[in-house]
Amino acid sequence: MKKIIAKLLEIETKYKLNPLREVGLFMIILLVVHFLYRILARRYNFQIFGFEVIPPELFNKVAHVLFENSMWINKHILGLQFTTTGDSYNFLNPNFPIEKNPYIGWIGVGASCSGVKQLIQFLILMLLYPGPWKHKLWFIPSGLIIIHMVNIFRIVGLSVVVVTFKSQQIFTFSHDWLFRPFFYVVIFGMWVFWVEKIVKKQKAENLS
Repeated sequence: MKKIIAKLLEIETKYKLNPLREVGLFMIILLVVHFLYRILARRYNFQIFGFEVIPPELFNKVAHVLFENSMWINKHILGLQFTTTGDSYNFLNPNFPIEKNPYIGWIGVGASCSGVKQLIQFLILMLLYPGPWKHKLWFIPSGLIIIHMVNIFRIVGLSVVVVTFKSQQIFTFSHDWLFRPFFYVVIFGMWVFWVEKIVKKQKAENLS
């Protein structure tokens, strides 16, 4: 086994494959957390041996904060016209009553929109990934705040899509293929910053 590992490291050094190994580790951690999260959610309702790993009320609380944050931007910055029911937007139709429907669309900000899964993925990624703990103490909280801000941007962006295009198909496409993947683009970007600006700098300082 040691010979195999040594040979792999030799190939890695010869062909400069270290970045691929780093990306592979990043993907493995994110995927493992993703599937464990889904198993815990669907089969065990976030419980292990009767102990709640993630309290259900956390999702609703984070979703409500998300709704409040995005509502402030929609109302005070973008000036969108809407009414609210719980944590849902009902966007007003400017052509009502000429058109029968008083609303052009709606968005519900529920537990599944909270971003808690992505917050957990980033948290575990950074806890497991190598790097100096003195920097993790500020980088992890900063990353969690950034992810929440990205989620606010997602809800606001979807609100603009509803008001602008008035199309369920465009909304669904934007929700599934634009704004949801953007979470992982941001997480990947923060990870690249961690590796390139912090981990490698720390290694260089240790060698000097």
